[in-house]
Amino acid sequence: MKRCYSITALQLILLVAFCSTGCNSISKWRGQSPDVIPGSTDPESQEYITDITTVWGLSYAKVEGIALATQLEGMGSDPKPSQQRAYLVSEMRANDVAKPNEVLASEDTSLVLVRGFMPPGIRKGDRFDVEIRTLPGGDTKSLRGGFLMETSLRQMEAMGGRVLQGHIVGGVKGPIIVDAVYDRSDEQNENRGRVLGMAVAKYDRPLGLAISSENHSVRITAAIAKAINNRFHVVDNGGLIGAATPKNDRHIELSVPPRYKHNLARYLEVVGQIKYRETSQELAKRLMTLEKQLLEPSTTKRAAFKLEAIGETAVDVLKTGMESPDAEVRFSSAMALAYMDVPESAKELGSAAKVERAFRWNAMTALAAMDDVEAGMQLSELLDMRSAETRYGAFYALRVRSPSQSVFESTLRPDDFFFHVVPSKSFPMIHFSKYKRPEIALFGHDQTVKDNFLFVKKGLTIRALEGTDKIKISKFSRRDDDVSQVCSNQVVDLIQSLVSIDMDFGEILEVFQEAKASEMLNSKLVIDATPKPGRNYERESDEITPEEPSRFVGGPIPDLFRGSTEGREQKWRPNETAAYYEDEDAGRKKNKGFMNRLTGWWGK
Repeated sequence: MKRCYSITALQLILLVAFCSTGCNSISKWRGQSPDVIPGSTDPESQEYITDITTVWGLSYAKVEGIALATQLEGMGSDPKPSQQRAYLVSEMRANDVAKPNEVLASEDTSLVLVRGFMPPGIRKGDRFDVEIRTLPGGDTKSLRGGFLMETSLRQMEAMGGRVLQGHIVGGVKGPIIVDAVYDRSDEQNENRGRVLGMAVAKYDRPLGLAISSENHSVRITAAIAKAINNRFHVVDNGGLIGAATPKNDRHIELSVPPRYKHNLARYLEVVGQIKYRETSQELAKRLMTLEKQLLEPSTTKRAAFKLEAIGETAVDVLKTGMESPDAEVRFSSAMALAYMDVPESAKELGSAAKVERAFRWNAMTALAAMDDVEAGMQLSELLDMRSAETRYGAFYALRVRSPSQSVFESTLRPDDFFFHVVPSKSFPMIHFSKYKRPEIALFGHDQTVKDNFLFVKKGLTIRALEGTDKIKISKFSRRDDDVSQVCSNQVVDLIQSLVSIDMDFGEILEVFQEAKASEMLNSKLVIDATPKPGRNYERESDEITPEEPSRFVGGPIPDLFRGSTEGREQKWRPNETAAYYEDEDAGRKKNKGFMNRLTGWWGK
């Protein structure tokens, strides 16, 4: 029997009224998914933070300065009249430098342009690199051996013939390492260089979440902040507080927990995968769904992020993933567990770092974030690998993880550069850094130079004494007394002796580069053995769904191993499974910095 329904005019009016008010109210909770109803028992209902927020504060902040380089030993020049010179003179007078024009006229000094890139989330007191160049068309011959005098770093802009200066956001001073010591093929590299790890941020660069315009309200902002604070905490004035601080009905500021300090991309991805509205029954049902997704290689990475966002309740599911026969599933599960400091994850991450380079850098970063002793043991084992990148990466991760570990302490010139002797059973290796701080790492004790060792340049001779295991160093100076000393042919002793006669990081690197070119080293010389992007993991199975790529990218290089100037003038953001870098060329063309507007000095 058929039933007939009729709608009266009054009922129709009430229905329309409900849709114009109640439906709009519901849509505020839906985020970007129009098919989800609040309170739905669907375990994958789209009430994740990432669905209704965007991240702000992820751009690199370019900072600039005009500065004075000294100690150039006759290779400098008096800068020609220019806006830059006038600016530097005014800065020198403001800092009580007597007779600034006479200082600039000396051939031992040079006007230089400075720029750096302050990364997202940098905190007051954190250090970063800056790049140095002379003015185009200037007469300075070389910045080699120079020292950058204390310089204020600002965000600057040239508009309407005027220089607009922002607040001082950083400062820098320190020894200049010319690019020529890394690459001697370009003569211009004598007039450009860098100061590693000596620039200091004077302010925090905050980052956070912005609620989409169609969803924002005080209630939703509070719900999102509460969900984040239930999962993440930071230390403030000796106590724990939540990582999220609502600023208004649309913006939430985020603090970064120490465990994610060197992998900001992962932290933001995990925050995005937190559900801000979920009952305990819904969570239990979702865990079962996520376990199935975790065990499937094509969905394992996304599932692992979501389980990491849940936190301690998801540990058992992730441990199940570590028992999978699939390497990708085990790795994704172990990564999530590592950032919860679960000890069982360390061994799996150590194995992944040894056998799969697409996983290596994220694995070592996660091990560095762990407190458990097993993580340190796994990194120590990597010091014996044949790969130079793996050994240096493990050393760097160990040093960051335990900066006070005595075996890695530097006793030489910590105000200038750092020198470490690292135990390693693999072939002897000498590593020179290029980013973050000037550092020499000697892998393996008892390294020696060959008995035909010889280095000669103006004012310096280093040669092996025939028939002995000794090295004689003779330094001649037109200003100071000549210096002569003898040391053993041990690399450690040679470096210590070079430091004792006041040679800097760049000069010592030059000695060893020349020795390598002349085949006078018994060790392998390596510069900047850091990871390069674009390493892929090939899945064993060919059964890839049409939506999945045929190759799995191991993930972006985490901040721990990223050079301080890599990705500069770029903005990055998390996507569904990993952070990536997005070029901003169009924005730069419209809004060039002060230096670029005046001179185009950095080139393309």
